[in-house]
Amino acid sequence: VTAVFVLNYVHNSELLLSELRRVLCTKGCFMVVLYGKRLNEWQRQKEVHHFSAEEWNKALIKSGFQVNFYEKEHIWFFKCVRDENIIK
Repeated sequence: VTAVFVLNYVHNSELLLSELRRVLCTKGCFMVVLYGKRLNEWQRQKEVHHFSAEEWNKALIKSGFQVNFYEKEHIWFFKCVRDENIIK
């Protein structure tokens, strides 16, 4: 599953993340890509969240994912797999 430059625009990201975890197969991967800098005014028109990388990382972990994070040229990459130690 991929979410490229979209999570900032989701009103109920907590519900979306928990549902993604639920439907993701055991060895599946959920890849999140976000822009690390502030968006321009036009792109911010419908933005709901402007979280830091740390805040997104915490939200993903809270939703039951193990997260591998890296950044390149202000682009954030979160590689997420289901944390099988968490029962949801």
